[in-house]
Amino acid sequence: MTTPARATLRQPFRGDRPGITFYALFPRGAWHGDDFPLECFPALAQAGDFTMHGQDWEIKLWDLTFEEFPDSESWRTGVHRTYDWIFASGGVVAWIGDGTGYAAPPQLFDAKRMANSVFEGRSADGIRVGALELDAPAVYLDGAGLRVLRTASGGLAMAD
Repeated sequence: MTTPARATLRQPFRGDRPGITFYALFPRGAWHGDDFPLECFPALAQAGDFTMHGQDWEIKLWDLTFEEFPDSESWRTGVHRTYDWIFASGGVVAWIGDGTGYAAPPQLFDAKRMANSVFEGRSADGIRVGALELDAPAVYLDGAGLRVLRTASGGLAMAD
């Protein structure tokens, strides 16, 4: 049997605690959300945040750390609520990664630059690729999945 994601996912920059990173891509200046909604994950210990900027784009990221990951049902509910909040706040594409692999536009979602770093993603218009399930092994998106997110960005992933 392979090791479930809940036993292997760690936040290397946040004390090597259990965790993941949420990312949101949006047009520069379009974000109108508040602080990360901690109520999405009652077991959340910390939500470190950071924003990166380009000429036409911004990416917000939240390093989520837990004392212990929630049960599977609470996890999926929290993930769903987080995506809803991101898209209601102006996000175009959002994804969950391991917090270590990242490329800024125009290399965002490039398979060579972001291999083995994205577990799942969604777009504001309903596209979904991958699913990070805590009780199954963590599986990264392949090149085809990354291309789906790149296309769903409406050109923001390719902007300078």
